[in-house]
Amino acid sequence: MKNKSSWVEENIEMLNDRSMKRIFSLTDATFGVAMTILILSIDIPSGLPENMLSDILFRQTIPALFIYILSFIILGAFWNETHYHNHLISKSDVVISWLYIFFLMFICVIPFSSSFVIHYPDEKRSALFYLLNVLVANITNLLIIIYTWKNNYTKPGITDNHCKNIIFRIAAPSLFYILFIPFAFFNHHWVLFVMPLPMLVQIILNATKKRII
Repeated sequence: MKNKSSWVEENIEMLNDRSMKRIFSLTDATFGVAMTILILSIDIPSGLPENMLSDILFRQTIPALFIYILSFIILGAFWNETHYHNHLISKSDVVISWLYIFFLMFICVIPFSSSFVIHYPDEKRSALFYLLNVLVANITNLLIIIYTWKNNYTKPGITDNHCKNIIFRIAAPSLFYILFIPFAFFNHHWVLFVMPLPMLVQIILNATKKRII
C-alpha cells in the first residue's frame, strides 16, 4: 500500500501534467486564430474599373500581401520555437501560467500590428509599433525559458547547456529587433524588408545543431 507522501507526489505530478497540457492547448489554439485572422486585413474594393484595379493591385494589395506573409512567417517561427521548448517543461506554477498568458496576448496583437502597417504604410509609427510588438513577444517567450530553467521545471536529462542554447537562440532575434528600432526612425520601409533576417539567424542556429530536439 502506498504511503501518503508517495500518493501526494503522484497527484502533484498528475496535476502538473494536466496544467501543462492545458497551456499547450491554449498556445496552439491562440496561434491558430492569430494566423487565420491575419488575412482579414487585406481587402480589395469592389466595382473598380480595370485601370484602377491594376493600380490598386500594385500600390496596395501586393505590399499588403508582403506584410501578411511576413507576419505569418513570424507567427510560424514563434509557434515552432514554443513547440520545441514546451516539450522541455515538466512543471508549471502561477508565474509560468501568467507568462504564457502575456506571451499569447502579445501574439494576438500581431494581426493588429500587421493591419496597422497595411493601412498606414507611410507612417513610421506603424512600423515601430509592429517592431516593438514582435520584440516584446520574443522577450516574454525568453522569460518563460529563463524562469523554467532557474526553477528547475525542466524534464530530467535537460542540462544547463541545453537551456543556454535555447536561450541564445531565442535572444538572438531580440538583439536584431532592438538594433532595428533606431533605423526605423530613418527608413521604416527598409526595416520591414529586413525583418525576416532574425528568423534566418534562428534557422542557421538550428542547422548548426544548437537546437536540442
